[in-house]
Formats: sequence, C-alpha cells, structure tokens
Amino acid sequence: MSNLDNPEMDYDDIMAAKAEKHKDPKFHLAYIRDKPNNLEIQEMRGYEPVTESKSDGKGGTTARKLVKVGDLVLAKLPIEVYNARKKGLAARGQKKMRGLAQSARRSINQAAGRHGEGDMATGEIRSEVTK
Repeated sequence: MSNLDNPEMDYDDIMAAKAEKHKDPKFHLAYIRDKPNNLEIQEMRGYEPVTESKSDGKGGTTARKLVKVGDLVLAKLPIEVYNARKKGLAARGQKKMRGLAQSARRSINQAAGRHGEGDMATGEIRSEVTK
C-alpha cells in the first residue's frame, strides 16, 4: 500500500504526497484550479501540467494522465522563471511600500500644518513653521 492509498490521509496530505512524488529541483510545483480557461492561462504564463503514465491493465499501452487532486491539477514551472518572477514581485512590493510610506509622510506633515519645514513623520523638525 502506497502513502496515497492510506484512508487516514486528508486532502492536504494527498496533495503533498503527489507533489513529493513528482518533485524535481529544476521545477517549481504548484496546484492550479481546473476551471475553464484557467489551465490555458497558466500555460501561457509558463506552467506545464504534470502527467503520469497509466497502464491499460493489459500490459499494453499506457496513457498520460494529469496529476490531479479534486479540481486541482499539479503543474510545473522552470525554477529559473519562478525565481525571476518572485524577485520581480518582491521588487514591485518594495516599490509600492516606499510609495505608501512617502504618501503617509506627506499626509502626516500636511495634517500637522508643515509644508516643507520639517518632517513630523520622522521627527526631523526645522526651526520655522509655515502657515
């Protein structure tokens, strides 16, 4: 009996076991919802559905079958592409956070009546207050 045949496994355990079975250091694995157009969209983004061979039971031909858990399909993306996207998303997130911080600082300074004469948000205060 394989791990996947264990009746005590829950949905998350089954997903983890199937992903572990197809683990490859050259690829990032992710589960993708099998909804209309979603697989096609993810394929355009570079994901490739993971398949496995299934025997016909007669010792003859084998068919390729998607690795699925419920309505989720296991897919792979080259690790270089995944890391580049992850790095790009992190950089965009940092840029947004810097912009939010600058906007908050301006709002705090305007609320405090300071217009270019110090920075209440950071505690940097100059000698004059402009009204």
